[in-house]
Amino acid sequence: MKQQKIIHNQQEIEISYSKDIFTVTSDSVSLVEFIKLKASDKQIIDFGSGIGTIPFLLSTSTKKEIIGFEIQKELVRLSNYNIQQNHKEDQIKIIFDRIQNANHYFPSDSVSLIVSNPPYFKKESTPFRNAAETKSIARHEIEITFEELVQSADKILKNHGRFVFIHRTERLIEIIETLRKYKLEPKRIKLIYTKQNKNAILFLMEAVKKGNPGLKIEPPEIRERNEL
Repeated sequence: MKQQKIIHNQQEIEISYSKDIFTVTSDSVSLVEFIKLKASDKQIIDFGSGIGTIPFLLSTSTKKEIIGFEIQKELVRLSNYNIQQNHKEDQIKIIFDRIQNANHYFPSDSVSLIVSNPPYFKKESTPFRNAAETKSIARHEIEITFEELVQSADKILKNHGRFVFIHRTERLIEIIETLRKYKLEPKRIKLIYTKQNKNAILFLMEAVKKGNPGLKIEPPEIRERNEL
């Protein structure tokens, strides 16, 4: 077991994790910094919360309730341990269930903000498959596809609710088509570059349920991608 201290918004978070089954990367930091919280957000839902990195980072800038969904039992155990270690029991909760079942916990049209750092690679992309099952599930669409993720978000988001996520640029066109299929309109996008004069490999996006067309391309982010 490893411990990683992260300073965010001048607050210290200590996250315990096992490098063999899950790692903490700067992708989560990029996503959290892209999210625009609103006073009207009653709670924040995190689809695929891993060991709780995104909820912990968000908790340094809001007192709103944060609820994560995670399908992997070992990651849920680590999340709950980290919640106790950081004394966040009153703010962060983890649901051990499939994201596809989110509508069993939240009524239709009830959620204003869903965030996600989803699996990037399709299930059949075996050259990228990691030997550890937990990492494979986190990185590949083994338990959920992007379309299933969007469909699950659509079921519980209220009109003009936001779905904010990070993903790989090579899937951008497919992702926009999928979002629009479920009436989630891309409204903001930011490209992430790991180095100047190199192609972007990741992007951040905010899509709005039944939003009006009109995409804002924000200034790019240049950040070396690494483990925290």
